[in-house]
Formats: sequence, C-alpha cells, structure tokens
Amino acid sequence: HPRFQFVAVPKAAAWPNLIEGFWKILGQRSLAGRDFHNTDTLTSALQAGVTDWNQHPPPFLWERPSKTKRHFKRVYAYRI
Repeated sequence: HPRFQFVAVPKAAAWPNLIEGFWKILGQRSLAGRDFHNTDTLTSALQAGVTDWNQHPPPFLWERPSKTKRHFKRVYAYRI
C-alpha cells in the first residue's frame, strides 16, 4: 500500500520502552495471580484493569528524584 513504509526500528529506542512500562502496570493491575480459561474472561479482566487505571491514574515521574540534602549531626556556628 502506498501509505505504509517499512523502516528499521532501533531496539534501544525510547518510545518502545514506554509501552513496556504500560504493559507492566496493566499486568500488575489486572493479570497478576489469575488464570484465564478462555479469551472472554481475559478480555473482561483487561478491560476492568484499564477502567480502574483511568479512574485512579497515578502520576508518572519522568526524571530521577533530586538528591536529599545532607543533615549533619552537629552544626557549628561561629560568631565574631
């Protein structure tokens, strides 16, 4: 088809790694510790997990948290 082109996808690209986090969270919310005997129950569990995730979305932190400030045991103040 003229609209579609084949391109090489790098394995270490940033955008494929984002979808892995999505599947991890979705698996923890809806698939963890469950057995599914047919695709209908699997589909309903995934739909329930996505619905719950949309009702209670956690914030994503895209950067490393800043370092905590060091607290010294003793603080010396010198006055002149």
